Amino acid sequence: DWLLACADGHALPLYEFHQNEDGDIGPHERRPIEPAQARDALRKLVGLRAAGLREPLAFAPRSGWKYYSAKSAERGLEDARKQWQGSDRLWGEGTGAAYALALRARDPFADRAALRAFVANAITVFSAVGSGIGIPPELDEDAIARASLAGDEDE
Repeated sequence: DWLLACADGHALPLYEFHQNEDGDIGPHERRPIEPAQARDALRKLVGLRAAGLREPLAFAPRSGWKYYSAKSAERGLEDARKQWQGSDRLWGEGTGAAYALALRARDPFADRAALRAFVANAITVFSAVGSGIGIPPELDEDAIARASLAGDEDE
């Protein structure tokens, strides 16, 4: 809604409530952005949606957020993988039938190409909706290369 309002020229801030590192729950103000910037971010999201309608889109919101919100790419990859795979005490986003069906049983952490796509999609989505950035920063290829992946022998 914030992106749409900004794209339409309504300079309205967004107030969010969440606990930050200092323990403050908010409200946290997100300032409005220029209409052109908001439209660019929306174009990027619509393009990602179109790609997802053509083929499985390597993306999951909780795992993607774990990657995007981490302090480092390495930590983000570790946290995202844990969220995706789950454990005895943690629900695994990738363990449900819905994601198996939507991704056609493809694991975004199975090989480097899939992981690269997952990271790119997470950055694109959360950069756009979080700050209105239509062109996300470059991927941390070094972190992706260092990531240990299931079944990754040759990459």
